[in-house]
Amino acid sequence: MTSGVLVLGGGVAGIQAALDLADAGIQVYLVERSPSIGGNMIRLDKTFPTNDCSSCILSPRLVEAGRHPRIKLLTNSDLVSLEGDPGAFTALVRERPRYIDMNACVACGDCTIKCPVKVPSEFDEGLSKRKAVYIPFPQAVPLKYVIDPTVCLKITKDKCGLCEKACQANAVNYDLQPVDHKLDVGAVVVATGYKQIDTSLRPEYGHGRFKNVITGMEMERLLNASGPTGGKVHRPSDGTVPKRVAFIHCALSRDERRGAAHCSRVCCMYLVKEAMVAKEHHNEIEATMIHMDLRAYGKNYDSYLDRAKDGGIAFIRGRAAEVLEDGEGGLVVISEDEDGVPHRTPADMVVLGVALEAPDGAAELSEILGLGLDERGFIATAPEDPSGLRTVNPGVFLAGCIQGPKDVPDSVTMGSAAAAAAATMMVASRVVIEPDEVPVTDPNEEPKVGVFVCHCGSNIAGVVDCPSVAETARNLPGVTHAEENIYTCSQDSQVAIAETIKREGINRVVIAACSPSTHEPLFQETLRDAGLDPALIDMANIRNQCSWAHAEEHEAATEKSKDLVRASVARALLLEPLGGGTEEVPAKALVVGGGIAGMVAAMNLAPHVDVVLIERAEQLGGTVRKLSTTFPSGMNGATQMDMIAGMVEKAGVKVLLGTEILNIDGYVGNFKYTLRLPDGSETEDTTGIIILAIGSQPYEPVEGEFGRGGANVVTNLELEEDLVDPPKGRSYAFIQCVGSRNEERGCSRYCCQATLQQARELAEAGNEVTVLYRDIRAYSALGEAAYRAARQAGVVYVKYEPEHEPEVLEDGKKVRFRETIVGKTIEKSVDQVVLVVGLRPPEGLQELRGQVRVPGDQEGFFLERHPKLGPVETNTEGIYLAGTCQAPMAASEASLGAAAAAMKALGPLGRGWVATETKVSEINPDTCIGCNLCVTLCPYHAIDKDANNKAQSNPALCEGCGLCAASCPTQSISVRHFRDGQLRAQLHALVGGGSE
Repeated sequence: MTSGVLVLGGGVAGIQAALDLADAGIQVYLVERSPSIGGNMIRLDKTFPTNDCSSCILSPRLVEAGRHPRIKLLTNSDLVSLEGDPGAFTALVRERPRYIDMNACVACGDCTIKCPVKVPSEFDEGLSKRKAVYIPFPQAVPLKYVIDPTVCLKITKDKCGLCEKACQANAVNYDLQPVDHKLDVGAVVVATGYKQIDTSLRPEYGHGRFKNVITGMEMERLLNASGPTGGKVHRPSDGTVPKRVAFIHCALSRDERRGAAHCSRVCCMYLVKEAMVAKEHHNEIEATMIHMDLRAYGKNYDSYLDRAKDGGIAFIRGRAAEVLEDGEGGLVVISEDEDGVPHRTPADMVVLGVALEAPDGAAELSEILGLGLDERGFIATAPEDPSGLRTVNPGVFLAGCIQGPKDVPDSVTMGSAAAAAAATMMVASRVVIEPDEVPVTDPNEEPKVGVFVCHCGSNIAGVVDCPSVAETARNLPGVTHAEENIYTCSQDSQVAIAETIKREGINRVVIAACSPSTHEPLFQETLRDAGLDPALIDMANIRNQCSWAHAEEHEAATEKSKDLVRASVARALLLEPLGGGTEEVPAKALVVGGGIAGMVAAMNLAPHVDVVLIERAEQLGGTVRKLSTTFPSGMNGATQMDMIAGMVEKAGVKVLLGTEILNIDGYVGNFKYTLRLPDGSETEDTTGIIILAIGSQPYEPVEGEFGRGGANVVTNLELEEDLVDPPKGRSYAFIQCVGSRNEERGCSRYCCQATLQQARELAEAGNEVTVLYRDIRAYSALGEAAYRAARQAGVVYVKYEPEHEPEVLEDGKKVRFRETIVGKTIEKSVDQVVLVVGLRPPEGLQELRGQVRVPGDQEGFFLERHPKLGPVETNTEGIYLAGTCQAPMAASEASLGAAAAAMKALGPLGRGWVATETKVSEINPDTCIGCNLCVTLCPYHAIDKDANNKAQSNPALCEGCGLCAASCPTQSISVRHFRDGQLRAQLHALVGGGSE
C-alpha cells in the first residue's frame, strides 16, 4: 500500500495542507475529532479586511476536500498511537461510532425532528439548542447525521428510540462500535487549532454571571445570517437590539496572572470587524473599543482600522478592569486610560476579546507524537526553526494555531508550508495524475435550463423572497426546472443538483446564489460530475448585488433578484460547450531572488523538480544577512544565511549569482526568460513556473525627516553594524513607524519585533534605551515574552500619537516628545537616534509586474489572488509570491510563505500539465484588417500577427479579458463564453426587453 500523509485537524490549516498534498498526487488521511471538517473559521460571520462571508469562501474548500479522490476523511476520529520512524510511520486512528450508517444516511432530517432531547449547540456557542441526533451545521462535510451518545436517551437509558423509528433509510444503528484504522504514513501534519480560554479565570468581567456579557465567538454567531438570531444583534437577556456595545480587548490575553501571557493575535481585528458589521446590521448601535495596543499588523489592516474610526467607532486606550451592572438592566465597563484617568463606559452589551489557547487534548497528542508543549501550552517547535513549522520529531510538522494563535491567511500559508515539508518526504509515493476528460455536450441540442436558487440560510433569504424568485424562474422561456436550496454550495446540494441535471435532462444551468469569483469553479465541477460541459453555467449574484446591497429593501431586492435570474437564463440559452485541453508543464522552476524567501522556496522544490535560483547580488541571503541577530532565534543573520545557502547547494539547486532578470514572457508551462550574467552576456531559457521572491527595500527618510542627515541619526538597519559588538554607557532613542502607518503605507510588520531585539541587546549591554512608539505590535509566538524581557532589561517605552510626532534636535543629540502619561512635552538628551524604518516595494517591481502580468496592491507590492485563502498565489497561473515582495513581513514569515509558494507550484509541476483556459478570444481572419490595435492593447501579449498580417490569438496566453473584442473596429474578435449575442440577450432580458 502506498503510504500517505496524516493530517490531524480539519480546520482551514488542515484542509489547506490536505488539498495541497492531494493535488500533488499524495494520498492524505484527514482526521478530525468532530463530526465535520471546517474548524473555527466556518463559525465566523465575516473575515477582515475584505468582510468576505467566512462560510461562503470556506464552504467550497470543504466540498473539494470531501470529494477529492486522494483525501480520505476520518471524522469523529482520534489518533491513538504513532509508531515507527519518519518516512515509515504506522498510525492507529480510532473512529468513534456516529450511531448512524453513513452509507445509508441521506440527511433528510426525519430523525432530528422526532428527537425529544435538546441541548446547547456547541456550534452556536450555546446560544441555541440542538438535538441529540444532529448535523453540526448546514454545510457540514460529510453531511451525515450523528448521535451524541452522552445525551441520547436510547444509548444512556435504553429509552426512546424515536429516531430509529423515524428513519426510513434504516440508517440509525445504536450498536455501532469504534472502528480502528491502521495507516501507513510517511509524515504527519498537526493542525488541531485552538480553543477559547475559560472566562471564569476573570470573573470580574461578568461572563457567565451577566447575560449581556458575551465572548467574541458568541458575537460571531449573533452576526451570522445562519446563527441563532438570523444575523440580528440581540441582547441575550431580553432579545432587544443594544444601543451601546463595548468591546473589551485582551480579555485574558497578555495577562500573566490570570489568563494567557501571550498575545492572541487576532482579537484586535476581529473585535473591530464585529463592531463594523454590527453597525451595518443596526446603524443605531454605538460601538466602543477599550484596548491596549492595537495590533493591526496585516496587509491593509491599518486602513481597515481607519475605516472603523471614520465609521464612528470610538477607541479608548486602556485596560478594562471590571464590568458591573448598573441596576437598570445595563452594564458599566470600568477602565483606566493611558493618562491614568478612570473611565466608566456605559453599555447595553459587552463583548470580550477572549484569549486563545491550545485545544483540549494537546498534551495527550504531543505525547503520542513524541513532542512536548511550550511555555504557552501549545505544541513545541524545534528550537532551530524560528518559523514554528518543524518539531523535534523530523517527520511531524505543525500548521495553524496549534503552534500559537494566528489569523486565517497565516494559518493557510502555514498549512501549505507544512504540506511542502511533508511532501519532501513523500517523493517516491506521489502518483501520476491524469487530466479528467471534459464531458461532451451536443451544441445543437435544444437548451433546457435548470435554475437553482440559494437561500444561504437567511444570508439571502433574510432579504430576498427566494420562493418567489424560483416561481418566476419556472415561467421563463427555456426553463424546464427551478428549485430552491437552503445551501446550494453544500455537499448534499451538489450531489442533488447533479442528480437533478441527469434526471430532468437539463443541459444549461443557472445558479442564483453568491459571487461567481469564489463559487463558479465549485459548480462547474458539479456540472462535470453530471456529464455536462462545465462552461454551460451562468451565475446570478443575488447575495452581493441584492440581499447585501439592498438589505433594508426586501421587495426591491426580490424584484432585482428576479431580473438577474431572468438575465442569466437568457444568456444561458445561448451558452455553448467549450470543451477543454491541457498544456504541458515541464518539471522546471525559476525562483527570482536569493534572500531567505527565495532560498527556502528553491529548497522545497528541489527534491521534486529542476530549480534555477537567480540573485543579482554576489551572495545569497538578502537583507537578513546584514542582521547581527535575528528574532526570535537570536542567531547571527550571516551565519543563518550561510547555513541555508549550504542547504540550497546540497539540494542541487542551480544558483546564478550576480545575475539579473531582463525579461519574462510566456505562460504557465512555457515561460521564457532572459538573464544578464555577471560577465555582461545574456542567456535565454524556459521554465514551467516562476516564484517571485525579489524582496523589498527599507524606506529611506528624506533629509531632515526625524533628523535624518544628522551625525547621530541612523536607521535600525544601519544600527546593526554596532550590534555585532554593542557599545556600553550610551543612550539611545528609537522612533518607531518611520515611513509606515501614514496615508500611503500601512504597518511594516517586522519593525516592532526587530526593535524589541535591538533595544534589549543594547540595554543588556549597559546602555540607556528609550523607545518612542505608537503601538507595540509584538504579535508573534514569542513577541510578548520579548516585550517583557526588553522592559525587564530596562528599556523604557513611551507612546506618541501621530499628531504629536517626536522631534529630533541638534543632529540627533536630543529628542523632544510628548509624554502622554504626564501630559507634558519632554526634551531628552541622547547619544544616538535610531529611526525604525518601514519596508517599500523593491526597485524593478513595477517593471516586473508588467512582464509577469501580476497587478499591484494599493501600496505597490504584488497583489495576491485572495487575501485569506490565496495568500501566495496570483491571478496569473504559474506565478507565485514569496516573502516581502508581496507585503512587509518578518523573516520567519517570509520563509513560511516561500515554502507555501513552493507547495502551490508543485501542483502543476507534479501533474506535468494544467488545464488550458477555454474562455479565450477568437479572431475572424476574413474580416480582420490587420490594424494592429488589438496587438498593442492586449495586456497579456496574447495577440500577434500571422504571415498574412492578420491578428492571431494565443489561447495559452489569453486571459479572456475582452479588451481586444471591445476595441476591434471591424468586430472581428469575440470571446468564447462572452460572445456579443450572449451579452446582448442578457442585457435585453435585464431591462425587460426581448432577446435582441
